[in-house]
Amino acid sequence: AQVLMGQLLGMEHLETVGVEFQMAGVYRELGKYKEAKRLYYRVIEIYKKLKGENHPDIVECYNGLAVLYAEQGMYARAEEWYEKAIHICEKVLGENHIDTAKVYTNFGVLNRQIGKLEKAEEYCSRSLAILEKILGENSTTVAIEYNNLAGVYEEQRRYVEAEKFYKKALSIQKEIQGEDQQEMAMFYNNLAGLYETVQRYEEAEVLYRKALVIMETLLGKMNAKTAMCYNNLAYMYDKQNVFTKADILYRKALNVYETVLEEKDNSTAATYYNLAGMYRRWGKPNEAEEFYKKSLSIYRELLGEKHPFLANGYKDFAEFYEENKQFEKAEEFYKKAWLIYKETIGESHWDTVYVYKKASELK
Repeated sequence: AQVLMGQLLGMEHLETVGVEFQMAGVYRELGKYKEAKRLYYRVIEIYKKLKGENHPDIVECYNGLAVLYAEQGMYARAEEWYEKAIHICEKVLGENHIDTAKVYTNFGVLNRQIGKLEKAEEYCSRSLAILEKILGENSTTVAIEYNNLAGVYEEQRRYVEAEKFYKKALSIQKEIQGEDQQEMAMFYNNLAGLYETVQRYEEAEVLYRKALVIMETLLGKMNAKTAMCYNNLAYMYDKQNVFTKADILYRKALNVYETVLEEKDNSTAATYYNLAGMYRRWGKPNEAEEFYKKSLSIYRELLGEKHPFLANGYKDFAEFYEENKQFEKAEEFYKKAWLIYKETIGESHWDTVYVYKKASELK
């Protein structure tokens, strides 16, 4: 389509550029970041030429680039592009525009990812205020923003406020569309996760099972989103050392992923990772090592060698080797984690400091 439109209309025609922008998004979702980045930069340059530096259409490109960099763990670059988008939104659209709220949301979510929780709270709160003003309270978009802010409060250990906002999201969404919908399953999963964190396991299990019933009803048992519910329930049993139940559910999730997904993806890697952690706590080191290796192999393939998720895996693998008195391997993986953390989240972040300290102790 891009080549045909380019031939018919010219490569700098707005319709051709619009198709290139859509293709950039597709490439990004497929993990083809190099191709996506090339198209985003090309579209930005043409939009600047045809529409000017501060046209609102450029915001979507900046937003796409920010998401692209965040998915690769290049958080400083992602922040840079979100800040550019925010500048244009505030200057051209004003602080009370729905597109401004969208960028505030994304910037808030990024800051939550990198542990800048005060900034995350600020931007999610600003987005929520705009969305409630424009859309009213009874909107799925507003419910999702309550859910985002609840997640920030949960990470700040403000559990009472987190519970209140998760319940608010559920109440709004249930009022709009009823019980049997994917958004409700997502909100049930998130509130269950909070209850799990504060060790209210019986309440967590009830909500995880509600989410599972919804997903099995809507999508069937052999669906990747249903498998995520199996994973969540498994992880809760895992945390309580109910390893037999956890093992069954992790394997059930893994069977779905390996059956329905054409290629191994983040979901498969995460399930391998969870199984590794479970076997580690269960006292089955051979199985734990096997699944750590499988998980890290997929993460390396999908995310490259410099992603924080990979560093998290290296850190856990290092701790596993240290626990099993394989100190040379432990030092090796602490160092690998440190090199990635240093470049992606900075030398002063607690994870970076921790793995550097551990590697130094094992020399």
